[in-house]
Amino acid sequence: MKCTLVNHKLVQKSDALVPWWSFGKTALATCVLKLVEENQLSLSKHYFGQAGTLEQVLRHESGLKDYYCKAYLEAVERNEIPWTFDVLLEKTNSQILLGPAGKQFHYSNIGYYYIRRLVENTMDMPLEKALYALIFDELKIKDVFVAINPEDLKVCTQGIKKEYHPSWLYHGMIIGSLNSACIFLDYLASGKIISSDMLEHMKDAYMIPFDIGNRPWQKPGYGLGLMIDAVEGRFHSFGHTGSGPGSTIAVYHFPNVNSGMTVAATSESSDQSIVENKVTNLIKIH
Repeated sequence: MKCTLVNHKLVQKSDALVPWWSFGKTALATCVLKLVEENQLSLSKHYFGQAGTLEQVLRHESGLKDYYCKAYLEAVERNEIPWTFDVLLEKTNSQILLGPAGKQFHYSNIGYYYIRRLVENTMDMPLEKALYALIFDELKIKDVFVAINPEDLKVCTQGIKKEYHPSWLYHGMIIGSLNSACIFLDYLASGKIISSDMLEHMKDAYMIPFDIGNRPWQKPGYGLGLMIDAVEGRFHSFGHTGSGPGSTIAVYHFPNVNSGMTVAATSESSDQSIVENKVTNLIKIH
């Protein structure tokens, strides 16, 4: 287990490069909201012919399916070459909506593939360059990149499935240190990447109505690219958990602890609750 703790300055340092998995959704959503503030995108607009608005796609309430199913998992296990997006939709029946937009929460990696395309098309550049232009250059973060081929993952110090192809993560396999993940989320939480008003909108959560198991979040919800515990007090938090073949990461900001504290942890376990509980235990200690 590797951990990092940030309170506007680095307290514990971890330069180890690890997959950010679905924490990348927070970075993608932040890019979108910066572009919204620049009047280049609109949260109320429909893109790529989707039934849901941009805001609904960001909050996983657009009706889009996920591709995380038996056919997908078996192909990853066999180390197949990643399918084209059209083949992905066909093999996972993900072109069929689960319901009308705005009515239910359905976590969808497919939705965030469209978010990636929207960022790349709006910026007219690949995802990695867009991330630096919109976020990381200003924060002086230099160790983040988007893995394209299996060889790109050799720099990762955290365990990852041998021969895993990063393009199976269709919204983009972002690689970076826990240090950089913490700094990014800490600056985001401080209103230094998007405005404080936009951050509050980002945190406007759809409350999860079903059991999430042995995880530490007491009032779980999902905002715009943010997993949120809406509980009052010191354990109120927002950030994101992500996992894939070989590792899990959790990065969360606790605004009511020491005027704001950001914590990241990663593990080779696929059990998300282990890493999330490590994050909350670090907050209890500090």
